[in-house]
Amino acid sequence: MLQQQDAQRDDINVTRVVFNEITESSVKASLLSPREIDANLVHAYLARRALDYLIGFNISPLLWRKLPGCQSAGRVQSAALSLICDREMEIDGFKPQEYWTVLVEFKKNKNLDLTNNFLSSHLTHFDTKKLSQFSVSSHTKAMEIEEKKNSSNFEVLSSKITKKKRNPSPPYITSTLQQDAANK
Repeated sequence: MLQQQDAQRDDINVTRVVFNEITESSVKASLLSPREIDANLVHAYLARRALDYLIGFNISPLLWRKLPGCQSAGRVQSAALSLICDREMEIDGFKPQEYWTVLVEFKKNKNLDLTNNFLSSHLTHFDTKKLSQFSVSSHTKAMEIEEKKNSSNFEVLSSKITKKKRNPSPPYITSTLQQDAANK
């Protein structure tokens, strides 16, 4: 930037010192090992400055007038607001679609009349076709399936009992907590 504005003399070498803590030893160590100025970091700074000027400086006063108590509209808040607006537009553009799920209930044994004598399941296949969420799209289609089910005989051909061992989930760490929060 100094060269672009003709503010740097040719006989002066400009370098950058970086320290991550403000202690005497850290500052002295960084002064002993300066590095060249990283153009990518400079460009990132210029982009942040432009965003602050275009978004933060212009929108923040508007927010203060319209929403008392609102702090600012900085880079982070603006990106979050963009995500919220995108999601809201997606919700507004949602087209509801009717669908039905078919629950089938089979009696386990004809001779017994016990309360726990039924086997319940959601219908996943019909007429040798796998049903997707929107396969049964009307009440008439659901009634057609029900009539066909009621007029058919079913028989369990095989049964298998397996033991399943399931360990509890490990305790949360920051990353898994954030992943679960994002997925729910």
